[in-house]
Amino acid sequence: MHYYRHGRIGDFVVREPLVLGHEAGGRSSPAVRAPTPAGWAGACPSSPAPPAAVRGPGRIRAGLAVMSAVSVLGGRLFHPIREYAEIKEAMLECARRSLLLVDHSKFGKTATHAYGDIGDYDRVVTDRGTPAEELTALHRSGVTVDVVDV
Repeated sequence: MHYYRHGRIGDFVVREPLVLGHEAGGRSSPAVRAPTPAGWAGACPSSPAPPAAVRGPGRIRAGLAVMSAVSVLGGRLFHPIREYAEIKEAMLECARRSLLLVDHSKFGKTATHAYGDIGDYDRVVTDRGTPAEELTALHRSGVTVDVVDV
């Protein structure tokens, strides 16, 4: 929180490259909260996104945005909460490079709000369980794709 409010802890100042992370790895629970450039967001999809969280990312420049997706269908990304979709778009806009981490369970599904394409990312990391038609869509988008064992 100190980094968020002051951009530093003592003499240690946040400098380039700043890594923006949102739900990047591990198991999340409603008790886990993730730092965003505009405050703290709950990792639980039902937690509210404060309006400042939607506006905040546009005020910074980051070296890398590490993101996840709730659902992916044919290279299109979806989220059930409009504000979270907007936050993800804003975080991508302020980062020089972007990485999408998405496992096979997220593919072939949609949600209420579409917010971008796989091609908006520099690199996508997924696992070997990802359906063949979704891998084809990834490769067609021109994004670098890493398929890993988990």
